[in-house]
Amino acid sequence: MKFVALLRGVNVNGIKITNQALKVSMAEIDLGVIPVLQTGNMIFDSTLPMDQLKIMIENQLSKSFHYEAFIILMTAEALKKVLQLYPFTLSDEMQPYVIFSNDTSILNELSHHEFDSTIEQLKLSDDYLFWTVKKRLTLDSPFGKCLGKAKYKPFMTSRNLRTIEKIIQKLD
Repeated sequence: MKFVALLRGVNVNGIKITNQALKVSMAEIDLGVIPVLQTGNMIFDSTLPMDQLKIMIENQLSKSFHYEAFIILMTAEALKKVLQLYPFTLSDEMQPYVIFSNDTSILNELSHHEFDSTIEQLKLSDDYLFWTVKKRLTLDSPFGKCLGKAKYKPFMTSRNLRTIEKIIQKLD
């Protein structure tokens, strides 16, 4: 089965992982990964169960790169579904994001957080939280500031919808 792993906090906050180093690290646990972009995304095939893969990958990342690793692991088909679920109209003035978490209660809590409807929108759908925000306001919007809180960082990661599209292109 084809899987996608989204690594939290890679190439930010001092955690630097090159695509080559990621490939070498994952090869040590017999995963032949295809890194996508430099933002902590990888594609691979495996017959192992998802829960076992998640633990195995997080342990290997922690060991190789000396940080507390957290990943979102999903099937390729689940990631493709994210594109279909995206509820907002895409425009050049807005940044489209998807918030991922292994804990749906975190997504539910985030979906009820204050946001400024003049510059951003939120929508909870299935196991994802969708967010669109005016360009250049991602970190300064009320919801953007919320996402930056230490309380949420260990439990979620976000991806720009355009990044997700690039990952999906590599799947095919």
